[in-house]
Amino acid sequence: MDSSALELDAVKFAKSAIFNDQNGKYNEAVFYYKEAAQALIYARMAGSKLENIQDKISEYLDRVDALHTAVQAQSIDPLKSKHQLDLERAHFLVTQAFDDDEKGNVEEAVELYTQAVELCIETANETSDQTLQLKLKQLARQALDRAEGLKDTLSKPAPKDRPASAKPGNPVRSFKPLGPDFSLQDKPQPVRPVQSCEPQGQKYTNEEIEVLRKTSRINGIEYVPFMSVDLKERFAFPMPFSDKFGKLALSPKQKAIFSRWVRPDEISNNPTMIYTVSSFSIKQTVVSDCSFVASLAISAAYERRYNKKLITSIIYPQNKNGQPEYNPCGKYMVKLHINGVPRKCIQQMAYNQLTILDDASIHGLVCELLCSAVTSGDKLIAVLDVLQGYQIQYQNSLLTFQDDFASNREFITLVVYKTDGKKVYYPSDPPPYIDGIRINSPHYLTKIKLTTAGTHTFSLVVSQYEKQNTIHYTLRVYSGCKCNFTKIPTPYTQYKRSNGQWKGQSAGGCGNYKETYKHNPIYQFQLEKPGPLLIELRGSRCGFCYMEVDFVPAGVYNIIPTTFLPNQEGPFFLDFNSTTPLQVSQLQ
Repeated sequence: MDSSALELDAVKFAKSAIFNDQNGKYNEAVFYYKEAAQALIYARMAGSKLENIQDKISEYLDRVDALHTAVQAQSIDPLKSKHQLDLERAHFLVTQAFDDDEKGNVEEAVELYTQAVELCIETANETSDQTLQLKLKQLARQALDRAEGLKDTLSKPAPKDRPASAKPGNPVRSFKPLGPDFSLQDKPQPVRPVQSCEPQGQKYTNEEIEVLRKTSRINGIEYVPFMSVDLKERFAFPMPFSDKFGKLALSPKQKAIFSRWVRPDEISNNPTMIYTVSSFSIKQTVVSDCSFVASLAISAAYERRYNKKLITSIIYPQNKNGQPEYNPCGKYMVKLHINGVPRKCIQQMAYNQLTILDDASIHGLVCELLCSAVTSGDKLIAVLDVLQGYQIQYQNSLLTFQDDFASNREFITLVVYKTDGKKVYYPSDPPPYIDGIRINSPHYLTKIKLTTAGTHTFSLVVSQYEKQNTIHYTLRVYSGCKCNFTKIPTPYTQYKRSNGQWKGQSAGGCGNYKETYKHNPIYQFQLEKPGPLLIELRGSRCGFCYMEVDFVPAGVYNIIPTTFLPNQEGPFFLDFNSTTPLQVSQLQ
């Protein structure tokens, strides 16, 4: 980030700090003074020419120290009682019911209104606080009146000739359709190419869907691709949401200092989902999530500078302004990109369950969050919520030390060729433009530097050092200029495979051995029309060769698959690819 943008951030944070300071909101003032100081520190590192910048940094930090005494002297409000929290949940139920009411989801709205009424009545009977009882009864009456009104509309027959009309709203990003029958248990389907009549980029191919099925189960839990229907997810419940998969599994290091699980309302009187978008306040603790913390910091800085919602747009529930909001019912949904596509992460997202650790040997009993978090006074910022979701996904595979991947024998790389976008068959023919290093990390990055103007076309090969297992991968290309990235097309529509073997006398070797060469297998194929032809030979000893011809006249041809030396026995595959129908038979 350039220094001028950081200077503007510092001015913005300083104004907020002074405003809160003057109004006696010292916790908020401390937070913003720290943000202003940090912004100036980074601005200075980025080459800021502001005069007396160090003096201003010291001024803000000195004010932070001075306010700490005032903060400690302030009386801390007691945490809300169970009945007050029940009222908050009932209010959230009514809010969600009203949203469904506005959207015309009558049955869903009635159910939520009814549950709010039941919760209000039950809580009012339990509490002796008359003021709280009055609030509960008023809320119950409002919800009940609206529920009864909606029930009346359900009992009336709908006009037959009245077309259904959708209420206009904010545009919703569409997601690729998987079809109504998508399931992780479906049987594999034959791969089909995308037809020319289909809009490019609007559908997953059968091949992609099959990969999604195989990669959507992580740590035994299904994370299906995020679709538009997921925007209708329900978040309001009479009881606090509990994850059906239970609590997070902790590492030995985490268990050694772990105290207990709590919800935000058990340690904060005013949990806040989004207090401010800042990259300066995220604190990493004993959870090994440095890569994710760095990603959060960069995303927050980008969102604040360019007003592009990288973080706040993927957290649900959201209010009418599209901002994530705190859910007293405890359920959240995050749209995370995992294995190449946005995923619905909700099963383990009981975000309101946080970790507390005790350190009695230093300052007596000290409670801190075990995961990364942002805090401001009595406000608990929800960055930690996103983070817990990340830890759920990667707690068993995060690469932190060399020992974590020293035994991994899966070496991958990216090799770049300049072949005008044509398919590459041999590793060294033509020589690679960029020959990638084979590494056993799950992530690989290659950078192509363009030194001349004009259009450049490259072929990318995703390669394993040795074929040990089938690896599903995601390949992304980023560019500072306009680019197109597609799978290399194939002109061939006809395919035939012959299974054969070299055994005994038929293992005759190549033409250098005239006496035995004549005993090799012989295949005959017939082309009905002229066109391109590709023939591939795969042997059992990792051998491979191919022949590709742009134009072959119609006719009958013989082909002899051979090894280089005689008496090299083993099976082989002989594959024929063409654009016209062809017949293949074995003559010998």
